[in-house]
Amino acid sequence: MTPQTDILAQLAERVALGQTIDPAEIPAALRDAPQLQRLLRLARVAGVLDANAAGPLPDPRPAPARIGPWRLRHVLGTGGMGEVWLGERDDGTVEQRVAIKRVRADLPQFGARLREERRILARLEHPNIARFIDAGLDENSSPWLALEYVDGVAITEWCSARALPLRDRLRLFIKVCAAVEHAHRHLVVHRDLKPSNVLVDAAGEPKLLDFGIAKLLDGSAREITAAALTPAYAAPEQLRGDAVSTATDVYALGLLLFRLLAGSLPSTRSGANAAAVLAQINDEETQRPSKRAAEMPDLPYPAHLLAGDLDAIVAQAIRAEPAARYGSVAALADDVQRYLDAHPVRARAPTYGYRFTRYARRHRLPLALGVLAVTALLGGAAAALSQAARAEREAATARRELVRAERVSGFLASLYREQDPLARGSASSSTPQATVADAVARVGRELGDEPVLAARLLRVLGEAQLNLGDLQPARATLERARALATDDALLGAEIDAVSADLALRELRQDDAERLFAQALAIAVAARGPDSLDAARIDTRRAHSLVQLGRFKDARAAAERADRVLAAQLPAADAERIDARVTLGSILEQLREDAAAQLALRSAIAAIEAAFGAEDARLVVPLQILGELLRRARAFDEGRAVLVRGTNIARAQFGANHNKVANILARLATLERDSGEPRRAISVLDEAESALPAGEIGARAQLLATRGGTWVELGEGIRAEADLREAVRLRRDSGGLRSGLAWFNQAQLGEALMLQGRLDEANAVQAEAARELRALLGADAYQNTLVAQRWAPTLEAQGNFGAAAAQWRESARLIEQTYGLDHFGHLDMSSRLAAALAHTPAGRTEGLALTDALLARWRDRPDTRDRIPALRILRCELAGDPADAAAAAALLARAEPALDAAQRAALSRCAARAAR
Repeated sequence: MTPQTDILAQLAERVALGQTIDPAEIPAALRDAPQLQRLLRLARVAGVLDANAAGPLPDPRPAPARIGPWRLRHVLGTGGMGEVWLGERDDGTVEQRVAIKRVRADLPQFGARLREERRILARLEHPNIARFIDAGLDENSSPWLALEYVDGVAITEWCSARALPLRDRLRLFIKVCAAVEHAHRHLVVHRDLKPSNVLVDAAGEPKLLDFGIAKLLDGSAREITAAALTPAYAAPEQLRGDAVSTATDVYALGLLLFRLLAGSLPSTRSGANAAAVLAQINDEETQRPSKRAAEMPDLPYPAHLLAGDLDAIVAQAIRAEPAARYGSVAALADDVQRYLDAHPVRARAPTYGYRFTRYARRHRLPLALGVLAVTALLGGAAAALSQAARAEREAATARRELVRAERVSGFLASLYREQDPLARGSASSSTPQATVADAVARVGRELGDEPVLAARLLRVLGEAQLNLGDLQPARATLERARALATDDALLGAEIDAVSADLALRELRQDDAERLFAQALAIAVAARGPDSLDAARIDTRRAHSLVQLGRFKDARAAAERADRVLAAQLPAADAERIDARVTLGSILEQLREDAAAQLALRSAIAAIEAAFGAEDARLVVPLQILGELLRRARAFDEGRAVLVRGTNIARAQFGANHNKVANILARLATLERDSGEPRRAISVLDEAESALPAGEIGARAQLLATRGGTWVELGEGIRAEADLREAVRLRRDSGGLRSGLAWFNQAQLGEALMLQGRLDEANAVQAEAARELRALLGADAYQNTLVAQRWAPTLEAQGNFGAAAAQWRESARLIEQTYGLDHFGHLDMSSRLAAALAHTPAGRTEGLALTDALLARWRDRPDTRDRIPALRILRCELAGDPADAAAAAALLARAEPALDAAQRAALSRCAARAAR
């Protein structure tokens, strides 16, 4: 042994004994050696852990009676960071109890950590994670953090006290994994998972606590020491002072699972310090919960149940090397679920014998009956012959199901193989459309002897073609699927619902409603009105009801679907999120903008958390949210939302897709309303290029939007061409049961008015107003959209009384929907007052209305450009020379910004003043 090796050995022995090492006593020649650096890192970690084990330092400052709105009741616990108190809200608002973490004022590094914890917890929202509630500084300038108070006990105590069965423990563990996986998706590693940080409440729900030492994987967090980790549940990399990752939490969850299964941690975790634990770390993965459980007399299940799958799962989770563990917490939870479902776990080699044992476990009843039948046959019992035949039939059914599952698996695998550059048969992959079309053709060739199985696959493939914009192939695929599904009523209902979606895209509203009603009736009869099957159809049907103008029915269907799916599916489930998007879309149509924004922002956050920030599911809620922001005149935020949605749509669906065209059309509307109509036309031309052939509804909407923009630019001939085609598409394809058809006809009247064809314009707009009112009812907000377009035509004809009636109705509907402080109400009321100025009997009412508008709006910065016009209008209505002189002097500064009509009115005011 060399002198250097001897020195390293002596230092290692001191670390193992828990002694500290002074760097000054190390020879200079050794200080840069990698072995020594690792040893010093271990010594630092061990020293901090030993200091923490000695208990918290006393806080020289007494706790205040209140912190923020919370009254401190009593201490729940203490630790190296400080104290945790039970707090109760004490501000006379609502009753609420919280857990308040209070950091000692003399430890600023812990204060910084607490502020970091506040930032982290604000990003996490999961039913199994304690919610972040509040934070601040107390009267001693000590930081504090209020979290959801969980009235529960540690998960290990909860399981022991109830003698919880094995399978229930595993289900509880899966919920813990779901919470940790949620944190990982937000780039947060917990780093201190242990029983005391997982409490179970009275309802049996686990709650994950204390992200105080979490480290953000995006690098935004600063260096965090090992001060708060728990060595009994720490991963090897933590004990060595190395970098942590999501694999660190996988390791800790493996140890927690070991403890839940065996009632105790592995024997390797009995060391007195970090060095002692590390000395046995490579032996840890050989530890088996089944062996440890055999030493624990009070477990409510036999130890042999842990042997095999569960031993293998734990061993995979606690591998010493992070790369050898499960790749994610989700993979660990999936293997536990596979065990519960009697499927082969991925932690074990997939041998034929092992796979057969799992098959036998899943189908133990048919196999057991088969064994009984054979026994009876050998015994010569005649009565058992029929039982044997029945058992054989059931076993044969199970075998057929296995073969069927393997055929489907092979079929789907071949589709994925087409995207694998090392497995496909050509140099480049097929387009998604071509891949799906080929799969449709193969279903008939390869699965023709299994009609129901073929129908299920065709339903999925038909929906994929619909989502890809291949409408005609989708219709043919779904018709084939429906013809094959005659023996499965629920499958037929699913196919009807997808076919109804297709009819909706093609503006065949009557067909859509018939198919939806048929599908819903089948699902309710088979499974009940509150079943998942019925809720899925309700979600789809709500869109159809919107297009038919049946907004209240649409809202009822969407709310029913949202309620059922929320009760039966996890928050991250795609169907549950889609139902929330549908509800937000309908609330937007009903002009319940605040509620719609809340639903859509919630759905967007759920999609981002579950599927990522670039997921295709984001396109629709971002599009609707952008429309809501446009209506609220939040143009900058709305533009950012719509541009983001456009980029996602292009990346996920390609340059030519109806979703790309639709969101570009919304962006164009925003550009028009923000004062950029020329830019809006450019965006609409881009949308037209992106729209695939056959998208009738989307094309009608796009043409209507562009036609309306041409109207705003005063180009009546161009506007007429687009709007006539939009009206024709809606009439020919969807009939006149859609409110959009009548709105487009009212826009067409605007284009005709610009060309001086006033009688023609009046006729089409009067018909649109009458039919829309009959379709949607007198109080539907959509009536104001037609009235606003009809009134200028009536004014151009000199019929100011009729025009005033339309402006009055518009103002009424806006007030009813949004209230008096809505910008639209100012617009409509101003137009009403201006129309009244041209009617002898209406001047007094117009003056009173103008005075009321000035009183409400003149001091608001967002309407300063509107006030000069109101002043001019008041001047005309008042007829008082003194008032006119004052108005003229006041408005002279604004004259360059006025249009021709306003300048003429100002001249009349000045003339009146001169008299």
